[in-house]
Amino acid sequence: MLLASLIVTATAAVFTLSEWLVSEHRRLEAHLAQLQVRQIQVVRVASEIARLDESEVTSAPSPITPDRLKVIADSANDAGLALEFSALDEFTVSFTGKGETHALIRWLGRVQVEHGARPATLEAITRDGADELQGLLRWTAS
Repeated sequence: MLLASLIVTATAAVFTLSEWLVSEHRRLEAHLAQLQVRQIQVVRVASEIARLDESEVTSAPSPITPDRLKVIADSANDAGLALEFSALDEFTVSFTGKGETHALIRWLGRVQVEHGARPATLEAITRDGADELQGLLRWTAS
């Protein structure tokens, strides 16, 4: 009788384990498919980054003019940033002021794409309300 109950218990455990293994296998197969799609996306992005890294800047940076500085300041203002700008040399501008850090990051991306300026330094001190922001922009291409 004891042997029979042990056999029944062991058989039930084996069936339960096999059902769990089949279920886990299905779950892992589905997750693997998702990861393969993500891997393809990562490979595409990495290829694009490598292509951009290999490409050379074809034009020399153009110097900062008062008009160009005004365009940059206006775009910062349009992004909700209260920044003051000062040209340090013909290719570098400092900025300081207040605004939301996430708005600054989006604005810096637009400035890089639209004007060829890249952030050289960036400091954001978060506060309740507007954050304190400062940094340097450098022009690397026109």
